[in-house]
Amino acid sequence: MTETISEIASLKDELEFYKSLFKSHSGSVIYNLKIKHENGQRVWIDVIRCDKSELLRLDPDEEVSEWLKPVKCER
Repeated sequence: MTETISEIASLKDELEFYKSLFKSHSGSVIYNLKIKHENGQRVWIDVIRCDKSELLRLDPDEEVSEWLKPVKCER
């Protein structure tokens, strides 16, 4: 019974996190949104609309490191 209650609470937290997407990034295309961590907490990040300061606040991982690299212009 206790496992069921904790599973329900976990699923409610998960649902609230996904519903928060529409409050925090209502003008973003869902395809551009990624789930990243900031101080251990999950957050939504729009890889197209974010700036460098937002990326620096995220917990470092391989994908964030790639986003921070400057884009080379090609002709």
